Amino acid sequence: MKKKHLIYPVLAVCLCMLCVINACQQDEEVLTENHQFVDDGAWLDITIPEDASQMSAEDLNILMQGFLRLDIQLNEDGLYEVTQQSGEEVNMSEELFEYLVQMVKGSNRWNPTSSIAKIKTRSESEDGQMTDCVAWAIAYATNEKYEDVNSWITEKYKGQGVPANEFYSVMRHFNSKGEIISPSEFKGLSIDAHNAKQYIIVLNNEHAVNLELKQTDSIIYWDAQNRTRSFCTMDDITHVYKLK
Repeated sequence: MKKKHLIYPVLAVCLCMLCVINACQQDEEVLTENHQFVDDGAWLDITIPEDASQMSAEDLNILMQGFLRLDIQLNEDGLYEVTQQSGEEVNMSEELFEYLVQMVKGSNRWNPTSSIAKIKTRSESEDGQMTDCVAWAIAYATNEKYEDVNSWITEKYKGQGVPANEFYSVMRHFNSKGEIISPSEFKGLSIDAHNAKQYIIVLNNEHAVNLELKQTDSIIYWDAQNRTRSFCTMDDITHVYKLK
């Protein structure tokens, strides 16, 4: 989606809508630290399920623990990268280490400081069907049928995707008892894997995803539209809605 609209994946540079979030980050800045997260230094390992969306709460906690052991920096191209070269350096299996590295690489799609082209969040899939990140996030969180959610969004917004300033209106339509959480309020929350699915977040006014785990500034999310797991920091969050 463009920054003005939450619209479909395909490469595009995004325009800003009502407000622009400036994430002031410097080259070589270390983005992850061991914030209050209990880590006894034990060997870490998990088996990634065939359906990655079905990862258990226990495994998600191991993911976060492993993630917080990494040094993640911005390189000269504005891309996030892991400075460690192997799992051995951080006492974890190579499978887990490579999975975390791929999560970090995937996060560059929504990194506003990145020089790479952005992926729109509304696009036409290979079978010619339109897909929408907001519809996918709602369907994943509520067990509504994606087709029904997408149909309503498509009809209301004429196939152009959800404008960022309409995000909360759409959330209330499908979950009227939910709650808007301001980014400043959200920043102070630590949310475990058992209740994270209540939260739908928007990255940089561009892309709606489902929260999986939050430890201070470090966030792991599930991208239901693209069926990938990745990370972001609080600087990337522009909208938060808590389903009830």
